Amino acid sequence: MENLPAVLTSLLISGLRYPVIASALGAVWLAGRIVYALGYTDPNMADGKGRSRGAFMWLGQLGLFLLTGFTGVKMVMGQ
Repeated sequence: MENLPAVLTSLLISGLRYPVIASALGAVWLAGRIVYALGYTDPNMADGKGRSRGAFMWLGQLGLFLLTGFTGVKMVMGQ
């Protein structure tokens, strides 16, 4: 849950200008977190090693961070 505040803030800021892209990236992040949680609690995988299945959530998070930066630059430049 340490990533949640940053992701929600990025989702809000980037969603102001690019709501469809931001929601798609948020859905990727959410799906990755669900897969992470299911893999972490999988009884067939010792020591939570199944959690790496949800690593694709970083793509959604990185995309949101980049889109937030792009949104900020566009707002500062007045476009």
